[in-house]
Amino acid sequence: MKEKEKKYPLEIVLFEIYRMRVLSIEQLNKVIFENEDYGKRYLKKAEKDGYIAGKILMKGRKRLAKVYYCTEKGMDYLEERELIRKYGKEIKIKTEEKGKQYSVMSEKGKYVPLRVDVNTNIPTREQMSMVYHTNNLYAALMPYGIHYYDSREWKIMHSMNRNTMVRGGLKMRDGRFYAVYAFFSSEELSNAKLKESMLNRLVNEIKETPSIKNYVIFCYSPQIYEQVYEYFFNDPVTRANEMLLVSANGMLDYGMEQLKLYSHAEEHKKSIESVLNARLYGETELENKKASVFADWLVDIDGETHYVVNTLNMNILNLIWFNKNYYKEMYKADGTPVIIPYWNPGHMTPFIQDIARQKEYVKLIAVPVKEKIKRLVEEREILGEWTNKLPVQKLQNPNFK
Repeated sequence: MKEKEKKYPLEIVLFEIYRMRVLSIEQLNKVIFENEDYGKRYLKKAEKDGYIAGKILMKGRKRLAKVYYCTEKGMDYLEERELIRKYGKEIKIKTEEKGKQYSVMSEKGKYVPLRVDVNTNIPTREQMSMVYHTNNLYAALMPYGIHYYDSREWKIMHSMNRNTMVRGGLKMRDGRFYAVYAFFSSEELSNAKLKESMLNRLVNEIKETPSIKNYVIFCYSPQIYEQVYEYFFNDPVTRANEMLLVSANGMLDYGMEQLKLYSHAEEHKKSIESVLNARLYGETELENKKASVFADWLVDIDGETHYVVNTLNMNILNLIWFNKNYYKEMYKADGTPVIIPYWNPGHMTPFIQDIARQKEYVKLIAVPVKEKIKRLVEEREILGEWTNKLPVQKLQNPNFK
């Protein structure tokens, strides 16, 4: 066997295509193949050998992408290696995540998807664009050590109805789990828009799935973004969750880059302290003191205490609460100015800058996205591990450990 064939085992390529239903050449290149030309030749051979087949995805009269799906022969190949199965009872086993997260295991202790026929696995014509655009999220995040669960597995994990709107789930690098929702604009999907009934469905799903505390909601237009955060801000139940509202908008405004860098509060704390130290030319340490509803930390600058509003976790609801409630009169009574660190560039930047213009007691601290990624590469060398392709990682899925 050639060295590259060892590096890119057919079962890994087929398994990813099968579980995500369809994947394009570009998506597979991001997640698996290091060389795009080699990836194209690999997929062409797999198609010629009958393991996969392709469909052309059109947007109007324009070709959008070629997507691949598993054929019966490809499924046979996976079944022979016990990566999918025709029959068998699914067993739900509680994980160590406080008994709230679940994995779906076979009798052998690993998740093995049930085999379905080819026509059932391929998205319908109406579903194809939605699945393709959702899988762009998978392709953007998987190489950074953020595991993407397809919607079928995620729904089984959380005993959710098959007709729920959830698009899948994420397992972050620190082990936390997040449900994924995506609302596309008409630029991505024909006649796409966010209706009041869809927001009601989403809120009901959140209320009916208490095991999930964290949500990533991708909003592909500013209008949809505004609808979502305003709706959630006015609902006390959803407001209790840790909401991440990312306006990906074609991934051009760094929503994806911010999510790649997303980590727990202590990492945000270190990032903010390093920026403050660089700007203020002195040692600055944030106090872990929840002094108000909106402030995550306190910091002393030149002998004056400041509230720190953390927006690095992309939780727009926290920022909205601050903007509406810490107005000028309250500031005069409290006397504590505010520092807002924020990713720059980022989808929240205009909103944050507008707040600073209206409130003279607010100071902004920009945390550069590209510089942060560069530092991760240079100082910690973690990104080099994240960006290993799947065959090198042997996947985060238990099947390949």
